[in-house]
Amino acid sequence: MKAYVRSVTALLAVLLLTALPATARGADVQSLLRQADRIEWSQMTNPAVVKKHLDLYLQATKADPNNLHAHLRACEMAYYAWRLETDSKARLAVAKVALAMAKKATQLDPKSAAAWYWLGSHYAVIGLTQGVLNSLQLIPEGKKSYDQSIALDPSYRKGTAIANLARVYMVVPGFPMSIGDVDKATQMLNDGYRANPDSTYFPLYLADLAWSQGYEDAALKYLQDVLDKPDGKNDYTILVNQVNRRKARDMMALIKSGAKRDRFNDVLSD
Repeated sequence: MKAYVRSVTALLAVLLLTALPATARGADVQSLLRQADRIEWSQMTNPAVVKKHLDLYLQATKADPNNLHAHLRACEMAYYAWRLETDSKARLAVAKVALAMAKKATQLDPKSAAAWYWLGSHYAVIGLTQGVLNSLQLIPEGKKSYDQSIALDPSYRKGTAIANLARVYMVVPGFPMSIGDVDKATQMLNDGYRANPDSTYFPLYLADLAWSQGYEDAALKYLQDVLDKPDGKNDYTILVNQVNRRKARDMMALIKSGAKRDRFNDVLSD
């Protein structure tokens, strides 16, 4: 893992601070994308596999700065890299690069629900990496981005923008410090889960919400809902359901052990 951290950090420093080498600058973007798009999603919990695809998509954004697909995929791969990373400096570097990619994507297509989703998501992961109380200034832009994604397509990625925005309301402090509102979070999560019953994010977040309120039995029921979901049939659900089931098992073990939930419990990081 340490070698992975060094390699990712070095790559991101090059991409942020310098131009790519001549061979990469002259690369055929379609060739890069063909390589990058050949993904075995069942292998995407392997840091080396994630790094490989992130590298290719970032190179593609350099080869063609106006390629929306390359920018969106770079955002997605960076999110998976962030989830797998344990070093805080490397995590923050990945998230900041992805935030820049997402901002560019919203400029390339302001009507892309995906672009706004990833912009909101990377504001959120920067906040989680820095600490919620150290990142309250990011919340307005993150909320705006999620709101825009939801307005364009509330079903995108099985309603995950709704789930993530509800999560923001759940975790951040309330007025006057920020927008925290547990009642609103609860309503959004319940409504979203009814509209997206195949999602593993809604029951995972509902479990964490129930645990935070001392309703361990309800939390365990939601976690069992996560575990009962099938593997999924597309690239998104194959990976996400696998990871979220692991998170559900970890949370279930903690609850059964009698552990107390941390105020800022992070159910996204691995």
